[in-house]
Amino acid sequence: MLLPVLALVAAVYAPVSSAWFCGYDDFHELARAAYEFGPEPTRILTRSNGDGLRYRPLHPAVTVATWSVAGMSARVYRTRNIALHLLNVALVYALGLILLGAPMPAAIAAGLFGIHPLANQAVNGALWTNTLAYAFALGGTVLTLRGCSAQSHGRRRILLGATCALLGVLVYEPTAALLALPWVALLLGGPARPGAVRWLAGAQLAVVAFAGALRLVALPQGYETAIASMPTMSVYLRNLVVSFGAMLLPLDAVLAADVWGTPLPSEVDGAHLAAFLRAWAIPLSGAATAMLAVATLLLRRTHQRSRPADERARAHDGTRGTLFALTGAVLPLAVTFSATDHPSETYLYGPVAFVFLALVVFAWSHLRSRQRTWGAVAAVVLAGSFIVATSVRNQRVMACGRTAARIVAELPERARTVTAPIVFANSARGPQTTRYGLYGYRGIHTIGHGDMADRGVSAALQLSYGDWRRKAEVRPATTLATLCASAHSDELRVLVAPEGGLEFCPHARGDPARHLDPPA
Repeated sequence: MLLPVLALVAAVYAPVSSAWFCGYDDFHELARAAYEFGPEPTRILTRSNGDGLRYRPLHPAVTVATWSVAGMSARVYRTRNIALHLLNVALVYALGLILLGAPMPAAIAAGLFGIHPLANQAVNGALWTNTLAYAFALGGTVLTLRGCSAQSHGRRRILLGATCALLGVLVYEPTAALLALPWVALLLGGPARPGAVRWLAGAQLAVVAFAGALRLVALPQGYETAIASMPTMSVYLRNLVVSFGAMLLPLDAVLAADVWGTPLPSEVDGAHLAAFLRAWAIPLSGAATAMLAVATLLLRRTHQRSRPADERARAHDGTRGTLFALTGAVLPLAVTFSATDHPSETYLYGPVAFVFLALVVFAWSHLRSRQRTWGAVAAVVLAGSFIVATSVRNQRVMACGRTAARIVAELPERARTVTAPIVFANSARGPQTTRYGLYGYRGIHTIGHGDMADRGVSAALQLSYGDWRRKAEVRPATTLATLCASAHSDELRVLVAPEGGLEFCPHARGDPARHLDPPA
């Protein structure tokens, strides 16, 4: 059952493997690998990830290793992430087998995760390593659960699972929350061989002690920042509710924006929200009531004594499996949102796997055989929606990569020698950038946007020309006349069209220099 699922997920993601880099993170992380960590590898252990708070030493280590092999070949980074995503799909399948013992529902849960649009951003961020972190975390969870119940080699599996968990924490620290999952399984009545609990406790204490000591020794600062950045309880709960609501929606926001022109979540303000509630309050209330009624009916049927004993036992085991999977969805988000007030799809990569594992486990264990047919139909419909939505997101990332590659490739030869920072601005004509993950960038913002625009575009120039001293400045959208009004003769100012076409101030005209070889 697993091979067809992997083939489907691979087919959905295959087109985006040819996309070039997209967004500030890609270029900035590449520049750090080339000019900071590559020349001085010891800095990998002593530098924070971005804001001084996050400590993820294996993230730059993996980036440097990939950079040493691939350089500016985006295909290698993207293929790496897609391969790791496929591995995570297989690991979700393995968890489904542990919880249900049946390949069909395990394959359904793994497939829905694999093609879910909210997993897309973590896969399509070429320099992101969330897929690697969860490969370690999920693999460690599977090994530990197997080790606790194994007749033989149980200790070895527990130790190997703890090692995987440690590596996951050093890539992306919120995965540390999944260390609790084996204990949740034991509390819910999961099997454990004699001595397994002692080995589990010792292995996990060693993981926490090693990761904590490494953080204290290598990067002792940052705790004040963590405390100061903690959100209020209302913001914390709002982020949790919004995140779970997004994971349970059957229709993707980016797909809806493409098909119906609805605003992306980042564009929704008070007026949009009020209009939406006026139009959809009754339908949504009706749908919520219907879903609640169905859930209540299922729960009542679970406790009906007239049901055969084997069905009652299966429903009971399914409830425990559902609680286990929901815990896996809640814990990483609970940790993440304790240190940030900004919800992001990036944080949902692992949780969305556990949410759909929970849904499938609950449905499979509480529905009777004839009812499962309707459940399978619902899963097929949902899968169709997810495939279309993920494909739309892939197309947007591919367009972003094409635009970024065109900008860098069409800079004039003078860009190599100009000493002043190169000034960029998007054209005020045409569609403008909508900030929503990787999916709304236009023009120069495909390389750098917002507070990080200057850094991102500077990094792209440094990588393109092999000179870490190259600098760029990104200004608000304008016209060519306005951009050039105060330009000096020794400056290069560039107006960027939404799809990447360039215009230059009159004194800076020149033939494009194809110094990069971007994808077609």
